[in-house]
Amino acid sequence: HRVFILADQPSMADYLSLVLRHAGLAVEVISDPERMPDCLARFRPDVVLVDLRDPMRPVRCLVGHAGPAILRLSGKHDPIMPLERRLIRPVQPAELVAAVQACAKGYR
Repeated sequence: HRVFILADQPSMADYLSLVLRHAGLAVEVISDPERMPDCLARFRPDVVLVDLRDPMRPVRCLVGHAGPAILRLSGKHDPIMPLERRLIRPVQPAELVAAVQACAKGYR
């Protein structure tokens, strides 16, 4: 599966990328949501994994309603967009991989 990570904290982006690559997933990382449309068109992910400090950021409108599945990491349970999946930090590697794979299977 192909996973696109949108994260504004480099250390978290590195951790997420390392875990997912170790599980055999193809990963691309960016920190600027404005670059997302071009990167999505080029990389064509199954899942967009979002870890932004500003949880109200309009991720779904950047991806599009028919786009890949969105999985958001959050520091607390805070239902922001009803169509997305969430993981609460801290997230264990096995939990992260399982959630991404489940999202990817639901996308295909």
